[in-house]
Amino acid sequence: MSKLIEKKWGDEIDPEGRRISSEELRAIRRPRIRLHEGQESPKDRETYGYSDQEGKKEYLKTGKVQNALQTWQEVLRHTPNYAPALEALADLAVEQEQPVKAVEHYRLGLKHQKFYRSAAHKLSSIYLKNAKYEEAKALLDENISINPKDGISYFLLGQTLYQQSHFNLACEAIKKAQNLH
Repeated sequence: MSKLIEKKWGDEIDPEGRRISSEELRAIRRPRIRLHEGQESPKDRETYGYSDQEGKKEYLKTGKVQNALQTWQEVLRHTPNYAPALEALADLAVEQEQPVKAVEHYRLGLKHQKFYRSAAHKLSSIYLKNAKYEEAKALLDENISINPKDGISYFLLGQTLYQQSHFNLACEAIKKAQNLH
């Protein structure tokens, strides 16, 4: 999207001198995604058109990863610390087999929204895959302390503990995960 030049009150023109319609202006100022994790409702779907998860899946399904990157970068230009957009960029980095970039985006998203469970789950999975068990355990312990009924965190903790040869603790964590689901 082009950068806007504001001429006077209520009269907005793009750099090429073209007048911007109110619909285009709304699209620029309000990206078509939900505002917070877990806040999706029928009204959000009606207002924004689709959730960020659906948009991400659609881009990946059609192979338009570059379009997805541009979309989420545009969202971050308007709302720089928006954790779901950072998670979406991290997910795209995972799809492109760029784990370092993915970890960076997940960490940044968690920095701005500490209680962002899906990003914490995905980041701990990357840590597990790369044998960074202490980092995974620390992240999962923190996630469990925030939300003790998070079965996925217990399951991932069980996998982490198993990899560290703490078999009894791993069994307890996995049983706890089973009881929560």
